[in-house]
Amino acid sequence: MKPILLICVVALVGRATADPWRDRVGSYTYRQVIIDRGSADTTEKLDDGTTVAVWVIRKHKNWQDRLILVFDKQGKLVSGKEKRFYT
Repeated sequence: MKPILLICVVALVGRATADPWRDRVGSYTYRQVIIDRGSADTTEKLDDGTTVAVWVIRKHKNWQDRLILVFDKQGKLVSGKEKRFYT
């Protein structure tokens, strides 16, 4: 019985720490993120029509946390992640 409980706990913890953007891929739009977060700090439109948008979400004197979202030609989320950049 204990191994099953352990497996359930590990699965729940893994889900809680999983990529929070995964559930939004294919349905979350660029327009929705602008409503939710405001304009991106930087955006770049790539040759294939993909848009990469970056928001600085936390700053420290030695680092910045950025949210990087990638949208396809139709404006639907392809991927998203938060990343720390050291200055």
